[in-house]
Amino acid sequence: MLMKVLNAIDGACIRGERGNSLSPVLRAISIIQTESNFSVRRNEAAKPRDERSPHWQQIMGTVDDPWYGAEDVDPGRYAKLALDAYVRTVMIPPEEVSFLGLKEISFHEVGSAFESNMACLLEWFPNSRIIFLTRDIAQVANSGWWRDMPYAAVEKRLQDANARFEAFQFDHADRCLMFDYSQFAEGYEGVLPLFDFLGVSVAEDVVTGILSKKLSHLQ
Repeated sequence: MLMKVLNAIDGACIRGERGNSLSPVLRAISIIQTESNFSVRRNEAAKPRDERSPHWQQIMGTVDDPWYGAEDVDPGRYAKLALDAYVRTVMIPPEEVSFLGLKEISFHEVGSAFESNMACLLEWFPNSRIIFLTRDIAQVANSGWWRDMPYAAVEKRLQDANARFEAFQFDHADRCLMFDYSQFAEGYEGVLPLFDFLGVSVAEDVVTGILSKKLSHLQ
């Protein structure tokens, strides 16, 4: 439902799920940016050779370094090329688009990498916004494939996800929004926070038409 509502924005193209395939890209960027074995070598390589420690003078740029060549890896260049390739070949935007995005239900399923992945996304897409969609856990547990899971497992999984969403949103309130599925039941007024957050408007009759159609999945 959220994807349909957002696609009603003039010039918007919000793609469907991509199997959480963006997360490994974000993770790779974060590792190259912050992993100490990369950053230490970049810092040493930036110094004149005679200002490096004897250790780095001896092994940098040679096969004696177990991270041979890591000092030449440019995290910014990698990030731009990798994300550009992802956008062009996986998200595949139309020629004319003002808002581009995607739906992803598994961003939180990356363990401790969730926060760094989301921070990476905000960093490299400086005009981006993240909407965290939540829903009553009992309703989720009674829908779609969730019915096949023990309720306790569903509850823990979603409580953990919601807690991570809320914590990240709290730290990035200007660029992240918490939105609950129950707000769709409030009609046009219920979705206005979405449009206010994005700084856009959509005609009430358009939104009402979208909300009047029940989803054909997760029932």
